[in-house]
Amino acid sequence: MQVRFDLSLVRVQIRHAVVAAVSCACVLTGLLGFSVTAPMESPQVLVPARWKALQAKLAVQREVEGLAVDLAHLADLLREGSTDPVQVTLEAQRLRARYREGEPATAAARAAVVAAAEAAVREAQGATSPREVVVALENARVKLGRVLDP
Repeated sequence: MQVRFDLSLVRVQIRHAVVAAVSCACVLTGLLGFSVTAPMESPQVLVPARWKALQAKLAVQREVEGLAVDLAHLADLLREGSTDPVQVTLEAQRLRARYREGEPATAAARAAVVAAAEAAVREAQGATSPREVVVALENARVKLGRVLDP
């Protein structure tokens, strides 16, 4: 007695299962993307130019946030009253090294933060008045604001 197995039905079922799994994965990926994407006025295709523009915008935003934190730290350092010239000089050197390069859109703000740090060093050494440091800090704050709201 011979027994024959017909495997064609099994192959068809495997194909259907693979197609169903891929379809479910595509639908779930689309739903996930729809839920985490910010709402837009009209949907847009994300082309490489838009992706690069978005990346540049995020880089500028990260740099501005870092500049704001460093500027606040410098102001707090000077606000303490007992400004150690060595500590202020080290902070100014750190800022000068950190903001030597960056995004083109933040060049003026970076330069203003470094100028405020250098004014703080001159003030800590007694070469300038505290008023000039306040003016330099305010100038840096204004330039940071201009980067965010042109």
